[in-house]
Amino acid sequence: MMTSRFHNILFLTLMTFGAVQLMACGDLEEDGYIDETVDGETGGELGEDIEDKYAFVLIEDLTDPVAGDSPGADLDAVSVTIDGVEHFATTVEDFNLGYTNNDYLNVNEVLGAPDSGCTKQNFVSLGGAQASGYIIVGFANEETDAFFTSGDSVTVYELGPTTCPSQANWDDDPYSVGVSISTDRGSFTEIGYGGMGNNTLIVP
Repeated sequence: MMTSRFHNILFLTLMTFGAVQLMACGDLEEDGYIDETVDGETGGELGEDIEDKYAFVLIEDLTDPVAGDSPGADLDAVSVTIDGVEHFATTVEDFNLGYTNNDYLNVNEVLGAPDSGCTKQNFVSLGGAQASGYIIVGFANEETDAFFTSGDSVTVYELGPTTCPSQANWDDDPYSVGVSISTDRGSFTEIGYGGMGNNTLIVP
């Protein structure tokens, strides 16, 4: 009887210890310490590979006040340059163009390479700061996920003298630029401002 009782106690102890180990491993995986992957690469502690990469750009219009039929920042294109290769936006993930007198509301005009020819065509107007105008774009395509990171750059082709020196009577409308691995607007990290003589920002 003493032997059977000892075996039972030992078995219960081992089972309890094993369950604790399994629970601990489950907690680590849920917290992002294990099996965090980006583009097929396994992340380490706290998923540092994910934290170091970005996939989306947020442009928020800071123009105030606005007027005319193309209010606020006028975007022809947006790109990220990764290891010296320029990738233009391929998707519009989210936007708001809330100004009522806006004749340039086709958000797809921001996709691809610049094609306005520095004329009043083929662009989207964000509507100004009071309308909370913004757009979020991504860059992935069939050939690449287009992840970008510190040292890469974001270029905004906003139709003003910076992008179009021949149009000296146009305005460089101000805007902010943010980057994120997610399309959640609250997740973006602001990297700087454009529209005032500068349209290319380095990702810090």
